[in-house]
Amino acid sequence: AFLHLNQCSISPLPPAVLPSSSSSSSSSSSSSSSSVLNQPFLITPATTPQQNPQVTSIRWLFPPCASAPAGQAAAATVGGDLLAVSTTDSFELYSNILTPAELKLVLQHTAIERPALPIRQRCSRGACNVWFQMRKVRAVLSGTSTGVVHIFSVTPTIIPSAIPGAVAVASSTPAGASSFEIKPTSSLQTSCANITDLKAHPITPSVWGVCDDTGCIAVYHETAQTSLFASTGIPATSIAFQGRSVFAGLANGSIKMYSLDMMTPVLEIAAHWSPVTAVCFHEKLPMLVSVSEDSWVRVFEFVVENPSSTYSPTKTKQVWSAQLPHTMWTGVQFVG
Repeated sequence: AFLHLNQCSISPLPPAVLPSSSSSSSSSSSSSSSSVLNQPFLITPATTPQQNPQVTSIRWLFPPCASAPAGQAAAATVGGDLLAVSTTDSFELYSNILTPAELKLVLQHTAIERPALPIRQRCSRGACNVWFQMRKVRAVLSGTSTGVVHIFSVTPTIIPSAIPGAVAVASSTPAGASSFEIKPTSSLQTSCANITDLKAHPITPSVWGVCDDTGCIAVYHETAQTSLFASTGIPATSIAFQGRSVFAGLANGSIKMYSLDMMTPVLEIAAHWSPVTAVCFHEKLPMLVSVSEDSWVRVFEFVVENPSSTYSPTKTKQVWSAQLPHTMWTGVQFVG
């Protein structure tokens, strides 16, 4: 398993301090085989200079085809990969389905549910994919700092829509001409207040959850709330699903594991000395990775007692850790 890390350097570091995981010869060979990944995209939020927005989160959204039944996989993959950018002014989606080497804006949505609030208090926070089985449609969810989740449908279309706020994107693929439309469909007031993270279940993306700065965690199936873990008074900064469990990184440096079957917390790990900024569970292995403002990356392993239920809280151990001094990690993801 590989880790992908986001970092924010909080003081100047000489190049020699940064760790190197491979020799120069292997680095050159890998860069030649994955040159596309080494070419960064520069994305400027599509807002006016007067608004001066700040990016609050950025996330790749891959089609949730794993949850689509046979015969519906095509609907789940409509739109391909999307880049979701949440800012203090709007929620934006970018796609490279037109030109693989260029990301183009396909949706911009400004939160207006509470216009009386200052714009910094009603910003967009987090995004995820879901598959609405009842509607048989792929949807993108966007969380906000007011607890509202906006729902955007991603549907195939042939004629560009005239509906305000909708964007139709056409592309030419080896299989023929295809197009899709992204448009706002509804909003949902969740049980959370100031949403800090929003994630979908990796296996069943019709299940998703949100957490907020009071420690409240709410889990939904499509638009119906199925679980609610009350506020603890400690901000929850990130969540991750695995099986019938949800993990939350907290501002006190700990990680809590909640059982969706028993509706209660079953495990707490004293993982970091500073607020946890992100947590991620491996899709295939019983491993959780966390990063924090304390400059540490830690990987924990869980011994599976019942794969269909939860993980044993008595058999959890740290299997790897690393520190990059003077660095605040802001995101982490298992790759491969």
